Amino acid sequence: MIITKKILVFFAFLFFISALGAGYSEDRQSKTLLLDGIKYFKNGIYNQAILNFRNIILDPELSSEKPDAYFWIAKSYMALKKFKDADRNLEYFILNYPNHPYYSEAIYQKGRLLYLENDYENSIQVLKGFISQFSGSPFVSNAYYWVGEDLYSLGHIDESLKMFKKITGSYPNSYKVEAARYKISLVTLKKREQELLKLLRWSHEESLKTIEEFQRRERTYEQALTAYQRKLASFQQAGYQQSIEELKKQLSQKEAEIVNLKKSIEEKANSIKTLEDQLKGSEKGKVTITQSKLNALEKEKTQLQNLSKLLSAEKEALKIKETILKWLELNKEKGQ
Repeated sequence: MIITKKILVFFAFLFFISALGAGYSEDRQSKTLLLDGIKYFKNGIYNQAILNFRNIILDPELSSEKPDAYFWIAKSYMALKKFKDADRNLEYFILNYPNHPYYSEAIYQKGRLLYLENDYENSIQVLKGFISQFSGSPFVSNAYYWVGEDLYSLGHIDESLKMFKKITGSYPNSYKVEAARYKISLVTLKKREQELLKLLRWSHEESLKTIEEFQRRERTYEQALTAYQRKLASFQQAGYQQSIEELKKQLSQKEAEIVNLKKSIEEKANSIKTLEDQLKGSEKGKVTITQSKLNALEKEKTQLQNLSKLLSAEKEALKIKETILKWLELNKEKGQ
């Protein structure tokens, strides 16, 4: 009986030693996979790192390193820009391991991941919450930087500049100092560019206003010029009409004068013919003509010659006025 108990105790001891060795072996395997995965991650071999972390997550016997595996696999997916996979694993870690040493960094990585997904407003909320809750974390300066990037992407240039200056002023030894200085320079140039664009836009608007005003005035001048031309045409037509009426009146008067002149010439011619007949008769001894009658005859001839010259002049004047009248009538028709 005593021998039997001793045998049972011996087998129990062997089983304990075997189980302890198996557990130690599993822990060692899990730790090796994790450390190798982290080494791959730091060397930029992200796909191999993901394989190591996934082996830990999928193996139910390697439970001790699962929280670390979820955290690191999320960072590996972020490095490969596989944001959906990263978000899924990071959310699982945050929800299930709030007491883990990596928890505060996981919150920071969540804020950075939201920025990478272009969800800037939610990224700002998460990162500001991180800064408030974990003010002693070494990632606080990084969080300020990504808040600045979020604000810059949203177009809040002045606010983003404050975040970058916060890093250079309060965290001079931060990993993000050089990046923050670069962003400060970039934001300063951006502000100058915006001011220049605003100035150019204002100048362009003023130029357009000036052009529009010039065009408006030009249209006004054109309308005024057209109206003036119409008035001038009407005045010219009225002037032509007045000139035509005056010329017609003058022509009528001249025609009457010519008729009178013709009548006078005919009368003088008849008178001269009578005197000439008398002169011929005297030469034949039939009629006696005194010297006074001869003088009168010469005077009548001279008057007749003068009247003939005057008649010729009046006819020439009449032709000229008729030519002017025709020209005025023609221009009047063209003006209409």
